Amino acid sequence: DGGIPLTLDPANNCVGIGTDDPRKSLDVKNSAVVTGRANFTITGSIDVTGTNVNVPGTNTAYTKQLVIGDKLLVGGETRTIASITNDTTATVTAAWGSDLSNDASPDCHPAEFTVLDAAGTNVDLIVDTDGNVGIGTAAPATNLDVTQDGAASSIQIACHSDSQAHEPNIFMVKSDNIETDPHIVTDNEILGTIYW
Repeated sequence: DGGIPLTLDPANNCVGIGTDDPRKSLDVKNSAVVTGRANFTITGSIDVTGTNVNVPGTNTAYTKQLVIGDKLLVGGETRTIASITNDTTATVTAAWGSDLSNDASPDCHPAEFTVLDAAGTNVDLIVDTDGNVGIGTAAPATNLDVTQDGAASSIQIACHSDSQAHEPNIFMVKSDNIETDPHIVTDNEILGTIYW
């Protein structure tokens, strides 16, 4: 809308899009679209030995090509990256199923969006290649997977207006076009509600 398209603030290591006063490393004023990276073959080879979580690389570049939460396809098995120690040492969130023959062309299926903690070692928020959202987990198992180690996970739903508080509700709705005709349940029909 005629504003500032891009501002670089090298003194504070900040980039602004749509603002001339970026307050964070990346400060965007306006809407944003994030398009995930296409799958690609990583450099080097991976030779998995045994049912463990190790990802032993040869001539790989893990620190440059992978991020925690990305998925790796090695020898026909897909696993999610849990940690990256250096260019040839990483782990996955679940053990490999067996010894896998040396894979000279392992594929990376990058997560669409990843937010790591300040140390860069744990996932705070991720949107994986299947569109699943994980909070506190690098490998969300469902559309929304909230995990908190060492404590009970919780989700807070708050509803309020200036005049009165409202009761929050969770609605479970049937998705469109997930069964053949005749439909037993109408598309978008509410299947259940949790009230407070």
